[in-house]
Amino acid sequence: MLSARGSRIIVSRRRAVRLAVIAAVALVALAVSGFLALPGIARRVVVWRVAAATGRAVTLARVDVGLRDGRVALHGLRVLDRDQRPLATVARLELRLSVRDLLRGHLRLTGGTLEAPTLRIVRTGPSAFNVSDLLAREGGGGTGLALSLERFALVGGAVEIEDRTLTPPRTWRVEALTLEARGVSTLPAAPPGVVTVSAVVAGAPVSLWVTDVGLRPLRFRATAIARQVDASLLGLYLPPASPASPSRGVIDASGTIERDASGGTRIALDANLAGVELQRPGQHGAYLTAPSVRVRVDDLRIRPGGVALGRLAVDGGTLVLEDARLTPVRRWRADGVALEARDLSSAREGPAGVATARAVVAGSPVSVWVSDLRLAPLEVHALAVLRDVDVTLLRLYLPPDLPVRPERGVVNASVRVAHDARRGTRLAVDAGLSGLELRRPAHVVTAPALRVTAEDIAFGAGAVTVGRAAVRGDRLVIEDRTLTP
Repeated sequence: MLSARGSRIIVSRRRAVRLAVIAAVALVALAVSGFLALPGIARRVVVWRVAAATGRAVTLARVDVGLRDGRVALHGLRVLDRDQRPLATVARLELRLSVRDLLRGHLRLTGGTLEAPTLRIVRTGPSAFNVSDLLAREGGGGTGLALSLERFALVGGAVEIEDRTLTPPRTWRVEALTLEARGVSTLPAAPPGVVTVSAVVAGAPVSLWVTDVGLRPLRFRATAIARQVDASLLGLYLPPASPASPSRGVIDASGTIERDASGGTRIALDANLAGVELQRPGQHGAYLTAPSVRVRVDDLRIRPGGVALGRLAVDGGTLVLEDARLTPVRRWRADGVALEARDLSSAREGPAGVATARAVVAGSPVSVWVSDLRLAPLEVHALAVLRDVDVTLLRLYLPPDLPVRPERGVVNASVRVAHDARRGTRLAVDAGLSGLELRRPAHVVTAPALRVTAEDIAFGAGAVTVGRAAVRGDRLVIEDRTLTP
C-alpha cells in the first residue's frame, strides 16, 4: 500500500501532466488561431501603410502568408484617386523570401511576380498632375536591410496617361509592360544583375536592356530602343511656358545610359523625328512643320556638381514656319537647317563651349556663331549674320498689337549678342534695309535704302534700353491715306 505522502506525489504529478497538456493545447490553439488570423492582420497592415504613404483610399481583397516556404501574396490591391477612379491596381503580388536570411538582416527574395499592375496619370495643368503630391513627398530613410532579388518579374502591366491641358484632351496608353530582374542586390560584393523591360507605348514598341546592375551604390549600363513613338508625348516634359509644343510626329530613337558608383551618369542619344508639327498658344494649325529631323547627343555627363555636354548636333533639313495670326497667312521656308554645339559645361572652371547654326530662310542665308558659351550661370557671346532676309520675317517676333507692321523689304544685318549674370543681355545691331515698306492703318512709310545701327541694347526689369541708335537714308516717303486730293 502507498503511504499518504506517496499518494500526494502521484496526484501532484498527474495534475502537473494535466496542466502541461492543457497549456500545450492552449499554446497550439493560440498558435493556430494566430496563424489563421495572420493573413487578416497582414491585410490590415498593408492597407494602413499604403493609405498612409499615398493619402488615398486603399482596398485589398486578400493576403496569403506561408511561413514554412516564406511566401507572401497580395490579391486585388486598389488605390483610389481623389476623383474615386483607380489610381493604381495590382491583380496579384507574390513574393518568396528566405526566412533564415531575414533573421540575419538580409531581405533575400528568391522569387517574385507582379501581375497586371495598372497606373493612371492625369495632367491637369501645365506642371500639375494627379500624382504631384506623391512626387513631392520626401522618401523614407529605408529599412536598413540588405536586399537581394534573385528573380522578379512584372507581367501584363499598363499605364494610362491623360493630358487634360489639350483641347480636346488626349490619352496615351502604355500596354504589354513587362519587366524581369535577375541577380540584383544591394550587397557590394554581389555580382552585377540584369534587368530587361519592354512595352508598347501608344502603339510603338519600346525596349530597355540594363546590365551591370548594382543597387548600393546605384550603378548600371542601359541600352534603350524606341520605334514609332508619338512625338506629342514630349509635350508632357516641356516647361509650362513653352512657346511651342509638338502636336504630331513620330520618333525613332536609340540611346545608352551609364551610371557609375560615384553617382555620375553618361548619356548618348540618336533620335530621328518624322512628320513633326509644332503648335503655339493662340494658333490653330501647325506653327512649324518638319518632314525629318535628326538629333544626336554625344557624351552628356551628369554629376552631382554639374552637367557637361560633349556634342549636340541637330540636322533639321527643311522647316516651314506659318503665322496664322497674319492676314493673309504668311509662310516661310528654311532649308539646310543645322545646329551644332560642343564642350558645354555648367562648371565655371571648365573651358567655354562653342556653337554654330545655319539655314537658308526664304532663299536667304542666315548664320550664327557662338563663343564663350557657359551654362551656369549662362554666359554667351554670339554673332548672327543675315543676308537678303525678307523683312516680313520680323513679324514672327513682333507683338501682334504693334501699330506698325513691316510689309516688304530686304535686310542684310549683323547682330552681336552678349549675356552674363552681371549685366544681363546686350545687343548691337548693324543692318542695311532696301525696298522697305512699313504700314499702319492710316499711313505707309517707304524707303529705298536705310542703314540702322544700335549699340548697347539692354533688356531688364521688363524694359528695353538703347545706348545709341542711328538711322541713315537718302529718302523717306510718308503717305497719309486719310487725306483726299
